[in-house]
Amino acid sequence: MELITQKDRGGTTIIMEQNLDKYIFIIILLLLKITTYSQNLVKNPSFEKVKRCPSTISSFGLAIDWNNPTKATPDLYGRCSKYRVSVPKNDSGYQQPKTEDNYAGILYISALHKNLVNEDYWREYIQGTLSSELVEDKIYKISLYASLAEESNYTTSTIELSFSNKKKNSRKSNELKTNNFVILESNESISKDTWTEFTGYYKAKGNEQNFQIGNFIYSDIKALDTLDNGITVYLYIDDVKVEEFNEE
Repeated sequence: MELITQKDRGGTTIIMEQNLDKYIFIIILLLLKITTYSQNLVKNPSFEKVKRCPSTISSFGLAIDWNNPTKATPDLYGRCSKYRVSVPKNDSGYQQPKTEDNYAGILYISALHKNLVNEDYWREYIQGTLSSELVEDKIYKISLYASLAEESNYTTSTIELSFSNKKKNSRKSNELKTNNFVILESNESISKDTWTEFTGYYKAKGNEQNFQIGNFIYSDIKALDTLDNGITVYLYIDDVKVEEFNEE
């Protein structure tokens, strides 16, 4: 950089402007690095883009770039809605969105009996889309926020997320088969009062562009203080992220 050494006011101003340009350039480079590192590949991650405002339960299909991969019936809640699927108060409980106005809801598991035999249970899933395919052998960080709905009498310490190259479409209402899932965990107990972050890491096999959220194992659920015979774990879900992980 050429420095101006005049002692007049004009010279001092030129020196300051040249240094300022240098700092702005450095800041831009840092911002570009942060943006590249933290790019979220999940389309419509907080369910804000909808075809129309949900007006009843089982309307998750209204969320753009999301769908239901089974015959079960996940839900979509919105501040624009009324009564059963409204925000913050709705059929399943009370919760403000983690971000903006909407969130999803799934029965992580529901059963009439606690032994979970003879397929006497119900599980719901939601399926999302990535903006680009995952790259083979790269590590990705996955995170989402969940809240336990008031209707729940059991709780869970994990949530599962599965990746696939194509969208899944099962005719069953109580399970979605996969061997390619990640167990998302949290450092704190999930609460009915607030949102809890669940995270995990995934080494890509390559070309994955869809993912499913739900319960692929059910041995992690625990009873709350209840005398009910059945099991209900209902989760609100918001702010889903899949980001390339750089260990720097």
